[in-house]
Amino acid sequence: MSRPPRWPWVVAVAITVAVVASCARTGPNSEVGPRGLDRDLEVVDQALRTARAKAHLSARRQTATEIVHAALGLGLDAPIAIPESSRVLSLADFFRQVARDASGPIFLCEGDDVLARRSLHESDAEKHPDQFLAYLAQMGLPLGAQLKVEDRSATLADLVESARRRFDPAQEVTYTLTALAILTPASARWHDRLGRESSLADLAALELRSDPSHLACGGTHSLFALASALQRAQQSHQADLPPWPQVAGRLAERLHAIRAEQEADGNFPLRLVSDSPNGDDTPRARIYSTGHTLEWVLRALPDGDLQAEWVRKAVRSLSSAILENATDPPPATPWYHALHALQMYRDRVGKRGAGIRPDPQATASDSTSHQP
Repeated sequence: MSRPPRWPWVVAVAITVAVVASCARTGPNSEVGPRGLDRDLEVVDQALRTARAKAHLSARRQTATEIVHAALGLGLDAPIAIPESSRVLSLADFFRQVARDASGPIFLCEGDDVLARRSLHESDAEKHPDQFLAYLAQMGLPLGAQLKVEDRSATLADLVESARRRFDPAQEVTYTLTALAILTPASARWHDRLGRESSLADLAALELRSDPSHLACGGTHSLFALASALQRAQQSHQADLPPWPQVAGRLAERLHAIRAEQEADGNFPLRLVSDSPNGDDTPRARIYSTGHTLEWVLRALPDGDLQAEWVRKAVRSLSSAILENATDPPPATPWYHALHALQMYRDRVGKRGAGIRPDPQATASDSTSHQP
């Protein structure tokens, strides 16, 4: 059998090289070399520390969505107050022992399934299928991690099994793809409750065909999902098989496009994440657009491209915006995705120094993944 053509990989490499080469010039607030990079990382660390110090999380005040996003942006060791018992727990212990907000349990049982509480309002609970599972996976929780589900305990693996059983190809695929890309092998196949067989490659192909107008946050989460799935395929030496060359081509195309759209100060315009930007150029809007864009870019770029000046400029601009708005931050979704982007940069460029949680996509392996 002939192997699929490699031309999308050639296009991806060519575009990435061209993008990096075009950005080699330094800006007025940058410094070349390790010393300049160290200064960038100092600003990133300052932004992360400041945001964490001003978070003041409470299980009574914050909603399920805000708490899960906070864990993504601040880390599982960030504290949260439990007013009912006058305790302060880490977010990891909160998910294991409490997992409730003022509206009730964050995770529910439906027959044999374990899933997050759903809501049509994104500020309240999970709005997209498997959204919370995708974020828990990105936090680096192991499959055996215990979660409080109503009056009993379940594991992250139970949520994975439920996501597979409940998978519906007619619904939004983005977050299911992200979660399974991080938590399962590229070669795994499973059957949903209707007996339909699926694989990671099938989900990626569906995501490629998704209507762009229906994708969350301008498609940034979709690109994060595709980049995560491609990395999993590369780890499993399957990246030459369909649909992975097409996924690589999509990511290369979007990297080229967002680089062309990048503003002089390093920010990415709001039109990249919103259908109705209305000329909004406020710092809060830039946190949304730059944070969400940088998040998927940092998932898609190889290590060798992370110190390109255009990436560093975006990181510096986002760090400055975080420091300027930490006292009165924007809503949880844009705020914590921006913090997650900075944490991803710190994890990768800072080589996972002391106190920095590892990137689960980089440490996951087929041999340790769960196969129900």
